[in-house]
Amino acid sequence: MNGMLQSARLNQLEQCLREELVDRINRAAPTDGRFDPFDGIYLARSSVSGNPASAVMGPSLCVIAQGGKEMFFGEQRCQYDPYTYLLTTVELPVSTRVMQAS
Repeated sequence: MNGMLQSARLNQLEQCLREELVDRINRAAPTDGRFDPFDGIYLARSSVSGNPASAVMGPSLCVIAQGGKEMFFGEQRCQYDPYTYLLTTVELPVSTRVMQAS
């Protein structure tokens, strides 16, 4: 029983922290688009799913607060969402698409 209670508390804490992250991003990026709150850091917000877009992606840590995104590196497909992240250490040609906007 103690393990179940601890698990429920951790889930509640995770949800609370995620909501805090979403709230802070909403304040920094109030509308769709790209925002640069600090040098070297940018936030991208999209409220609609879209068609794939090609780009060259530099070294990045990509974190999704809500929704989901897919990225193609050549033929390799990578999906990420609030429970996964993407880390790249070199420039890569990619194709990206917002799969689930929120």
